[in-house]
Amino acid sequence: MIQFKKILKDLRQQHGLSQAQLAEKIGYSQNHISKIEAGILNPSIKFLEKLFNTLNIEATSFFSELTHQSQDPQTNALKADILHKLSYFDTQQLTLINQMIDLLHTQFNSSQSKPTQ
Repeated sequence: MIQFKKILKDLRQQHGLSQAQLAEKIGYSQNHISKIEAGILNPSIKFLEKLFNTLNIEATSFFSELTHQSQDPQTNALKADILHKLSYFDTQQLTLINQMIDLLHTQFNSSQSKPTQ
C-alpha cells in the first residue's frame, strides 16, 4: 500500500508551505493534513485532485514517481536530485539524455548477462 504521509510532507515543504497554509489553499483543515502526514488517514481522490491542481502537479508524474520509490533513502534522494536537475533541460537536450540512459542501460544489462569464467 502506498504511504502518502512522507510524500505529502515532502511536497508541502518543497512548496514552502506549512500545514495550515496548504490546508487553506486546498480547502481542508490543518487537522486533516496532519492526519495524512501522520499516516492516520490516506487522502481521498478529491483531496489529491485539489492538491495536484493547487501545487500544479501532474497526476501521472506523481504516481509514476511513487511506483519507482526504493526502500533505500539514499537511492530515493539521488533519483529526486536527478529529476530536479532534468527540469532545467529543453526537449532536445532531454532526448539526448534519454538516449544516453538507454545506452548505459543496454551496456549494463549486457555486462550483467555475460557468463563468468
